[in-house]
Amino acid sequence: EHYQLLPQTHFGGRPSCSTMDSLHLLKVTIKNMWRTHKVASVLFLNIDSAFPNMVTKQLIHNMHMWHIPGELINF
Repeated sequence: EHYQLLPQTHFGGRPSCSTMDSLHLLKVTIKNMWRTHKVASVLFLNIDSAFPNMVTKQLIHNMHMWHIPGELINF
């Protein structure tokens, strides 16, 4: 953080950056692409390995609150 070596979009292992921050950025990026009539492609990896301290129930609740379609949430 002191030397600003990581891009602002890098969330892993950074203080004050959570799973919710990365999901919010993903949502905003996709919606901005759709607004400009572009296609958004995403590659998802194993969430359990990427975010071992995540509270799954809270993540799923927040995704519902963001109106993410159920077929994308129920993994």
